[in-house]
Amino acid sequence: MLVKTNYAIGECSVLTFIRMKLGKLRRDLYTKFLLKFRRNYVKYKLRTRKGFCSKCGDCCRFKSLTCPYLKNNLCTIHKKKPKECRMFPIDEIQKILTIGRNNRCTFYWDD
Repeated sequence: MLVKTNYAIGECSVLTFIRMKLGKLRRDLYTKFLLKFRRNYVKYKLRTRKGFCSKCGDCCRFKSLTCPYLKNNLCTIHKKKPKECRMFPIDEIQKILTIGRNNRCTFYWDD
């Protein structure tokens, strides 16, 4: 059985669709947990984050989900991007949960 999704091009199996939704839920819950209960941790991690936004678009693609503002692998609203986008990634865990270990994101932490 195949399911049509709003984000992916084409169709995917029900199992793949469920995995995508659960992965998104896990990432969202992790981020909301940090922002609500660990504000000092978030402030510290953002303050000690090194690197810069290379506009690689890795944070805009979550496996098969893609941000609607990503065109030709570039963010079209980069100068006006929302707070959530500017804060990404909060820490190494969020970076790995969202875009995996093999990514082009240039943000890093020494600790």
